[in-house]
Amino acid sequence: MQVTDYYYIEWPLFRPTTGATLFRAGNETCPLDVAPVPLNGIPARISPVNSDDGVIRESTDLNIKFVFVSPCAQSVVWKVQYDEESEKYFVRVGGVEGNPGCETITNWFKIEKLGDYYKLVFCPSVCNNHYCNVICKDVGLDSEGRFVLSDTPYQVGFR
Repeated sequence: MQVTDYYYIEWPLFRPTTGATLFRAGNETCPLDVAPVPLNGIPARISPVNSDDGVIRESTDLNIKFVFVSPCAQSVVWKVQYDEESEKYFVRVGGVEGNPGCETITNWFKIEKLGDYYKLVFCPSVCNNHYCNVICKDVGLDSEGRFVLSDTPYQVGFR
């Protein structure tokens, strides 16, 4: 995969066409959660922390950013955010692109091989400071179909 391209993040188990989109949960005015959808979804640009040769590699810290303008004037960079009410870590938009370090620790994901496909992982290594208190989990689905940090990974592909 190349840094200069954009990709539809697809779910190979649900063919012919799937993608990622924004999901509005509860009484939210703007959709903030990231979720799979049985359509093309929204394309995303994947930006590794270091991409000197323009190649996206497995197990590398990276930002994921939807390629569209949000109607809610928020960032469309993916991040992880804890929800106290549900006690879950949700994948949402509103993150910060680039600037690796403790201040942006929630914005970094990794792509790992999973059988014939891949999985998204939250286990950032951009902060080598013991104050960062990093958790490492796969990105899976909750019962409402939203991306959450989970022990059960959700299989993905890129096109």
